[in-house]
Amino acid sequence: VTRQARLANPLNYARFFVGDLLPEDAKRAVYLDADVAVAASLADLDAAAAQGFASNPGAVVAAVPRNYKKVCGHVVRCDTPAVRARFDDPAAALHAFNAGVVVFDLERWRRFGKKAEASRWIDAN
Repeated sequence: VTRQARLANPLNYARFFVGDLLPEDAKRAVYLDADVAVAASLADLDAAAAQGFASNPGAVVAAVPRNYKKVCGHVVRCDTPAVRARFDDPAAALHAFNAGVVVFDLERWRRFGKKAEASRWIDAN
């Protein structure tokens, strides 16, 4: 499957709308791709994410970084005006993460308007 075909599939972005499926009072959500095998409780993952959120008030997601994967040209079209308007050096500013295992702080996600921001980036790319 090509990058364009993969990114054109709306289900690729479902994780960014998981908060819409949960009650408004849900504080966090653990998103797992369909190919993730869970061999133990996710409580430790949730607790570690909660600690990370507590120590970083601007964080809205907790995920494992993918430092080896370049964002520009693989995930984001960094040559678009929308990206260039926001970042002087998109390659240095944008970082990849394993999007198959993500913990969302839903309170912050909603408060900071991240769903709308994600929608704009999806449309721009």
